[in-house]
Amino acid sequence: MGRMDDRYVFTPDYVGRDRRQETRRRIFERRRVDAGALAPSVETALRMLCMRVMELEHVETAAAFFERLEATRALAETRSQTRVAEALRRLIEALRRNDVPAGGKSDFAATLLKQASSEMTP
Repeated sequence: MGRMDDRYVFTPDYVGRDRRQETRRRIFERRRVDAGALAPSVETALRMLCMRVMELEHVETAAAFFERLEATRALAETRSQTRVAEALRRLIEALRRNDVPAGGKSDFAATLLKQASSEMTP
């Protein structure tokens, strides 16, 4: 099993680093399921973002997309993919400023995510 800082959680309510401390089970532990897993590669996380880019068009799901986008940016920084992290940071800022061309947020985000994928270093 990997270190705790290598584990990520993917649930409908939260996407990002596993914030729990590495401890033994407590008697009254509320978490019944361990949702943590080893963090995906940056490339896989970018693909997961591309699959969810349509969530930007709906107010109810846009916040979850932003959370996933921020988690992917943090993962890229952790994995020393600084150019990818910078591209994702620019995407976050543009979407928050609503500085989006007429094609719509999802088309704009998809284009920038493809650019971020091309920034991957081997």
